[in-house]
Amino acid sequence: MTRWSSNIERFMSYVEMKDGHWLWTGALSDRGYPEFYDNEFGGRVRAHRWSYEHFIGPIPEGHDVHHSCVYRHCVCPLCLEPLTRMAHSLISPEMEAYKLRAKT
Repeated sequence: MTRWSSNIERFMSYVEMKDGHWLWTGALSDRGYPEFYDNEFGGRVRAHRWSYEHFIGPIPEGHDVHHSCVYRHCVCPLCLEPLTRMAHSLISPEMEAYKLRAKT
């Protein structure tokens, strides 16, 4: 077994398939994002970013990986899309909450 296939097998062992989503059952960051220990990288990485890079391809420089579904812990590559940081900040839930607080 190669280290790469080992990483994929370990990654998929933390995934629960549900209604077309890959819901992460492993560790979450303090902000609720899925985290995964990548043996090749030698450290913790965001699991949704890892999924995009391994199943779709490289994330363009200056881009974030946006969850197009409503599940922050979804790691399905079909639910992920690269957006510029500016575009991502305009549609992120944190930015929406900030806008609402600023109006009050």
